[in-house]
Amino acid sequence: MSLARSLTHIVFAIMFVLPLMSAAAQAQTSRLYFAGYMGLNMPSEQGFSDSGTGLTGDVKFDNAPAFAGALGLRLMKDVRIEAEVSYRNPDISSFDIDGFGTLNEQGNLKNWLGLLNVYYDFDLRGKIKPYIGAGLGFGHYTAEFDGESDDTTAFSYQVGAGLKYQLSPKTAITGGYRYLDSLDLDFDGMEVDYGSHELMIGLQYDLDWR
Repeated sequence: MSLARSLTHIVFAIMFVLPLMSAAAQAQTSRLYFAGYMGLNMPSEQGFSDSGTGLTGDVKFDNAPAFAGALGLRLMKDVRIEAEVSYRNPDISSFDIDGFGTLNEQGNLKNWLGLLNVYYDFDLRGKIKPYIGAGLGFGHYTAEFDGESDDTTAFSYQVGAGLKYQLSPKTAITGGYRYLDSLDLDFDGMEVDYGSHELMIGLQYDLDWR
């Protein structure tokens, strides 16, 4: 079976299943929910400076999977907050050192983020709701490079937007984009800018709490 035919079958299956789910869906009534997310983290090329050697330049990262879990609380019909913990571990692909050229070395930048997010859901009186959101918190970063490692903590934030689709009274799926950034990371005298783009899909499940 060709790829095109397989994709066609998948599309028709989705078009058939979603209306059946929609028939049973209604507005969520519980104030408390749990959410799980996964997606693709795409770090931007970032600048760095080393106070010990005086070297400056840019560091490039590979894309990496991202995972997150959150506990959410609806403050009112359209406003909710989430306490989120997320993880990603992008590989370092190269250093472009000013005046010297490119250095290709193996390494990674593991990071955990703890964020308090606020979201606003636009009520379009249907099963699909656009949302916007922003969050503040802290990130713990561990850099592993050339057989050595160092870690640091930095103030972090995120802004983003997406869509939520109500599958049932207790369950919704989400898909969205966000930009993550932190204050400069200081690894024993080497300061690194860090920011990344992230595409995430997720599942929200209401807990039995009013």
